[in-house]
Amino acid sequence: MKVLLCKLNTAGFGVRRFFCCVFLALSMASACAQSVASDLELVKILSSLDVRRDEPRTYTEYRMASRLREPLKITGDIVFSGQGELIKRVIEPFQETITIGNNLVRVERVDKTREFSITKDQGLYDFFRSLRAILEGDINTIDELYVVAIEHDGDSWTLICKPKNKYLRRYVLEMNVSATADEITEIFIDQGPKRWQRLSFSVAEAPRL
Repeated sequence: MKVLLCKLNTAGFGVRRFFCCVFLALSMASACAQSVASDLELVKILSSLDVRRDEPRTYTEYRMASRLREPLKITGDIVFSGQGELIKRVIEPFQETITIGNNLVRVERVDKTREFSITKDQGLYDFFRSLRAILEGDINTIDELYVVAIEHDGDSWTLICKPKNKYLRRYVLEMNVSATADEITEIFIDQGPKRWQRLSFSVAEAPRL
């Protein structure tokens, strides 16, 4: 998967902070020291990612908020569609589908659907732009929004992304995107004191011959 939101109420229907979780990092110990990423190295890493459009990937997510005693565990699946939409489905402990595309966010639950534009909130808009940039290997947008460093550990790596502008920092203080070989394995988003999200994916097994 080629590299696949803060006013969310983690257990409720408030959406913005939820998205500051979305999709994509890691508390992984690295064998190599952090270094400033060169554009060439970043291009190489992003181009190596395997983004399978229209193929759901299951995830396990942990969200922490200041009012919670312990992280909330969430499971579901995520799709990066052929039309460029990000679709995140929550299965447990509640049911919810979030679709992001054409600068709109649609949140669907059994008894309610809500839709809003992200263009009026610069920080939220930039956050989604950065997710799409990682998925599509858009080095210019990543350079515009983040200072990026890279850690390596064998065939695993982590992008350590720190926002450049104040609007994006309202939603994320640091975003780490980790992968093994060509597949994203974890995304961690630090949102400040006692607020963070960690999204973990299982690496797909190679097809048996």
